[in-house]
Amino acid sequence: MKIIIGHPNLDFDALASMVAAKKLYPDAVMVTVGKADHNVMDFMNLHSETIEIQNYINKKDVDTLIMVDTRSGKRLQEFSSVLENEPCNVIIYDHHMPCDYEIDGAELHYDAVGANVTQMIELIQERGLEITPQEATVFALGIYEDTGSLSYTSTTVRDIEAAAWILEHGANLGVVRNYINRSFTPEQQELLNTLMANCHVEKIRGKKILFSTAKTQEFIGELASLTGKLRDFHIVDAVFTVVQMGKRIYIVSRSSSEQINVRDILKFYGGMGHDHASSATIRDLESDGEHLTVDDVVAKIRSILSETIAPPLMVKDIMTTPVKTIDARTTIQEVEDYLIRYGHSGYPVMEDGKLIGIISRRDVEKAIYHGFGKVPVKGYMSHHVITIPEDLPVEEARAMMLEENVGRFPVVRGDELVGIISRTDLLQLLYGEKVTTRHKTTYEPSEIAVDTSNVLLKLKKSLPERTYRILGEIASLADREGYRVFLVGGLVRDMLLETSSSDLDIVVEGDGIAFARLVAEQYHGHLTAYEKFGTSNVLIDGFLKLDIASARTEFYEYPAALPQVENSTLRQDLYRRDFTINAMAISLNFSTIGQLVDYYNGREDIINKKIRVLHNLSFVEDPTRIMRAIRFAVRYGFQLEEETEMFARKAIADGVFDQLSYRRIWQEVMISLREDKPYEILEQFNEFGLWKYIFPGHPFDFSLKDTSEFLENHVPFLKYLKTKPSVPLIYFLLLVYDMSKDELDQFFEKVEGRRHYKDCAYYVNRAKGYFFDEISNLDIVEWYKTFSEQNPEIIIVLLLKANQEQRKIIGSAAVRFFRFRLKSSRHEIKKLVGKQRKILQQIVDDLIREKTLGKLNTKEEELNYVKSNLEQGKYGKEE
Repeated sequence: MKIIIGHPNLDFDALASMVAAKKLYPDAVMVTVGKADHNVMDFMNLHSETIEIQNYINKKDVDTLIMVDTRSGKRLQEFSSVLENEPCNVIIYDHHMPCDYEIDGAELHYDAVGANVTQMIELIQERGLEITPQEATVFALGIYEDTGSLSYTSTTVRDIEAAAWILEHGANLGVVRNYINRSFTPEQQELLNTLMANCHVEKIRGKKILFSTAKTQEFIGELASLTGKLRDFHIVDAVFTVVQMGKRIYIVSRSSSEQINVRDILKFYGGMGHDHASSATIRDLESDGEHLTVDDVVAKIRSILSETIAPPLMVKDIMTTPVKTIDARTTIQEVEDYLIRYGHSGYPVMEDGKLIGIISRRDVEKAIYHGFGKVPVKGYMSHHVITIPEDLPVEEARAMMLEENVGRFPVVRGDELVGIISRTDLLQLLYGEKVTTRHKTTYEPSEIAVDTSNVLLKLKKSLPERTYRILGEIASLADREGYRVFLVGGLVRDMLLETSSSDLDIVVEGDGIAFARLVAEQYHGHLTAYEKFGTSNVLIDGFLKLDIASARTEFYEYPAALPQVENSTLRQDLYRRDFTINAMAISLNFSTIGQLVDYYNGREDIINKKIRVLHNLSFVEDPTRIMRAIRFAVRYGFQLEEETEMFARKAIADGVFDQLSYRRIWQEVMISLREDKPYEILEQFNEFGLWKYIFPGHPFDFSLKDTSEFLENHVPFLKYLKTKPSVPLIYFLLLVYDMSKDELDQFFEKVEGRRHYKDCAYYVNRAKGYFFDEISNLDIVEWYKTFSEQNPEIIIVLLLKANQEQRKIIGSAAVRFFRFRLKSSRHEIKKLVGKQRKILQQIVDDLIREKTLGKLNTKEEELNYVKSNLEQGKYGKEE
């Protein structure tokens, strides 16, 4: 026999789960355990003909026990003997957390949903089973009762979707309302009145806790509903009702705070349930000769709360610091500029080092509207300044903000202004998301928990052993001197990608240059500081370069302008960066070592292979970020996130590149040429419509696509080169190949190219006019002279631009040159010649001819050959 049971004091979720189990196991029998809540009993009596529940069965016949809405063996009561049957399979459908009375060997179906019946409805849907409107209504009773009509914090999206599905199948919400919100019996109403009278609220570790006690001679049901009513009447973080009924004490608790887990708190009394809703029953009130009272229970719960509630979040934990202030003499127009520049909604106003007022964006806008832009801010600020201490609980600050109807509070430590907390800060805390006033953010806040030990392991793996050790020593120095230091940027990104990185960027919250000075002193290193920007670098032992900077924020005075920077916090420092994948940091301080700081969800974008800007104006502020986005996407095989690509194309269409200097554009192009896949990057530049800014008047050369393959397979002399040719130089020469001499002159006037690149470009520009016409007439000596004067990159470019016949001639001659070129230098030959310098070229030509015949394979053979010929007078004498 298969039986389906719920739990004692059967509620609607348990009843609904039993009915759902009957749909899934049609050959099973529903059986009650103990009593049911009075409204559940009324419903069952009314529907007894359609909801068939047995009160008695022969327990020895049970071979399968299906438990719903509980997993505790303790709640089986008289059915505990069933577990001794052979065989006895136990199948459990529950949504409660693990308890102390788990049944060994049971088949457990657990889901963290608001109502247990939700997961069973999903199984009914999966199996395509039909349900009647009456069954749908029972299911609705279960969902709406256990989720507080879908309003409890334990409610999930799945509960809501299940509720929608049963409503589509005829659930009657009128019936649901009648049974869930039924009036109390006279005994229950009297108990509620007693509990209301006995209520008292205490503050424990910053949380408001309501306790209420009562005592009755008989058992009165629905204590959970009565407790819910108490919570409705009071604004508190948790409610505990403790009632002695006869010879037992019943405890019901409800919590609305993430910091108060009532299930854990009531474990002391064997309680079960959820994090926010739990209950317990004390059956034995006599212990060691002492009688347990409701006051004893309240005292114990109070003690547990004091030990388990985490310290309240303080204002100093979420305030913005250091706080930006303005002087009372600052004009309204200047304040407006600051508001736009930094995206703030207001500023504290200072005079002679004292806080005298607050100016808000709204105040500034009104003053500007009325033509008072040149008036000092002191005349329009709010003089009524309410400050709060940094050690005030955030909850109290939130209540004060509502009570005073202000948008921000300056935060003080004694008389010192140390920070500011705004309505935005509280919204971020409440909803767990980053809110900005100037920019629209494009990321979601990070919810990925990162194992710090794993981060440290990856970091150690990605760095040389000595570099890793030095970072540890620098972290110890920071701890001793009171600095907070972080690894940031490319190293963090590449560490997560498990690729090598040469970047070693350290951000300091505080004076970065002062800290860099300490590092330089400790390692006797060389310090280079840039005071204007708060940046520096330290060279240790001549090989390890550390870039150390103060945490900074930046603003752009106009689109495509170079950024202006100011000291700030780590969060703002990371927010100024180009993409989320570059806006992560690793804490180096001992207390938080290895902690990945990822405000903007960069790690998830790495996992999803996305390039994402941090806000919608990013490309307007710095258009070169578009080129960097393309470069990173190609390098890592990522894609631009959909909205990021939209912002990029919109910025280009709006002409932001028109305001960029040609030099800045080409700086990004040259960096791109150093990548492993330069053609793919250049092709994307063209696809995004950037080629007209890179090469005005010149179409994109799609033949560049063949360059990499040509280098790998069609340059026969590569194996004879001592060093690999420079691929960036080859691509650069190909890019400027079609320019005229005048265009090349204009190009280098605007672009400060490397001297070597310029020399090669001008040579190619000259050579392309005559080289291909003369190659068939050159003998080996003339080829040698040609090649010895040039870089292999030039020869490769000429090969690429030649036709098939010309390639054969050039390639063959190049092989002979690089294979047979002289091993002795002209200087060494000059020594042998002495004063007879005019015969030097004759000797070199003679050596070349001999080498092409396969003779003179070593330097010694070459020099001996010259000596012998000189002694024999082969070259004649200089007159």
